[in-house]
Amino acid sequence: MGEKVEVSFIEHKSYSREIKKFNKKHDGGIGYKSLKRLIEKQFHPLNKEIVLPPTVLHRISNIGANIEVYKVIMRVKGISSGQSPRVCFRVEGNLISFLCYGSHSEDYKDSQLRELIKKRIKDLDPNIQFA
Repeated sequence: MGEKVEVSFIEHKSYSREIKKFNKKHDGGIGYKSLKRLIEKQFHPLNKEIVLPPTVLHRISNIGANIEVYKVIMRVKGISSGQSPRVCFRVEGNLISFLCYGSHSEDYKDSQLRELIKKRIKDLDPNIQFA
């Protein structure tokens, strides 16, 4: 029998603090746990299952060659879709790196989010090139 392939998650240390604070304030992490299960299905290297529609999951372009980063709307009970956090993560094979999130209630800007994504990828992978 072959080796079982699992999806692994890591979080940037600042993201960990931010999401913990968010979860404590909102739904205790139910939405985040649910999002992780969906991402695991969507990006499993061997049995991908399309569970996140394109209206919810967007690839972020212009980060760098061969750098796969996505923004997904995290559903949270009691928060409207428009106010739901947009969680950004990087996919490298079976490793998902959670980088940052923004919500329209905090009036985030895509350009600022893009810069934050690059900074946090660099923190996790100092040798990365964005050329």
